[in-house]
Amino acid sequence: MIIACPSCATRHQLPHDHISGDGSVIKCGSCGYSWIEGNAVIEGSAVEVECSDLSVSRDVPDTDHEAMRIAKAAQQAAIERECERNRKIKTRNGWMLLAACIALPLVVGIAIPDMITRIFPRAAKIYKLAGIKVNSYGFDITGVTHQYVLSDNVRVLAIRGNVVNVSAKAGKAPAIRFILKDKQGKQVYAWTLNGVSTRPVAAGAAANFLTRVAAPPKNAENIEIRFARAKELRINAAHVGYYN
Repeated sequence: MIIACPSCATRHQLPHDHISGDGSVIKCGSCGYSWIEGNAVIEGSAVEVECSDLSVSRDVPDTDHEAMRIAKAAQQAAIERECERNRKIKTRNGWMLLAACIALPLVVGIAIPDMITRIFPRAAKIYKLAGIKVNSYGFDITGVTHQYVLSDNVRVLAIRGNVVNVSAKAGKAPAIRFILKDKQGKQVYAWTLNGVSTRPVAAGAAANFLTRVAAPPKNAENIEIRFARAKELRINAAHVGYYN
């Protein structure tokens, strides 16, 4: 075997068995430097080690595995947060849609009460309870006056007034209901005036009316005038209505 002096690098040829297994003291013949030389391991040889002979301290984590675990946990947490956010958005949108479905009829009902009551007459009571003024006819009664006159010694009640079209389009004036009441507010006589106008009344225009009743009840103290309801729309031949 060939060895080299660590001090002067002089190479020496020695027999292989000249050096013991634990090493031998060698003295350089060139510079006199002494050192311990051991048997060299033959290059290319390997020592097989069983996996069971290896042990890894549990206190030292596997860095790659731990990093992967943390990354997966973070990804899962992000997915759960996104799912929770989407769930909240869907829940909020659901409540908003429900609120809109509930509020829309109320908004429409408040915005167009006249049209609603024309379609559903009984809705007028609900509007009245809510304190909302409703005109389902599109007309108003204005300028009402009344007087008692004698005709052939018969006491006659004459009532005059106007029917105004307050809607945005022309329409036929509705029939008018007249109700005489006593002091207690009890009805004592009533009639309906159907022929207020033979032609449609233009938007914003008015039609005049005049109605008379002969020998009205003596205990009549008050007069209620309103548009006739469906069940009251019948011709009373005993009373004549005039219009112009």
